[in-house]
Amino acid sequence: MKFKSDKVKSEWTGIKPLLAQILTDASEFCAKHGEELMITDLLSDAFEDARIGRVSVSHREGRAADIRNKWWTTEFNDTFIKWLEETHGKHGAVSKSDGKRRIVVDHVGTARHLHIQIAKEA
Repeated sequence: MKFKSDKVKSEWTGIKPLLAQILTDASEFCAKHGEELMITDLLSDAFEDARIGRVSVSHREGRAADIRNKWWTTEFNDTFIKWLEETHGKHGAVSKSDGKRRIVVDHVGTARHLHIQIAKEA
């Protein structure tokens, strides 16, 4: 597991323990497949959320992480998402837009990334 910056690395202790375990599992899955798990964002505040147009408070609450997937093949990206849904999907946050529970969302946003999110009650 790698972190985009020292700032992101320093935020590790502020996330929910379940999210930390899921990210650790994800890092091991990536390593077994010759890929790298790069965490690009963990915690935020209201100012940052407003600046980038976030609609969820999951990063502020330590329930979300963004990971870089732009160098992964489409095949590995799909395999990773399927594995994450099968192994940890029950812990996913419920989407405000459609009410579906999701552990991972493939975002384009400011840069393509996977947004991993756990439920408030998790």
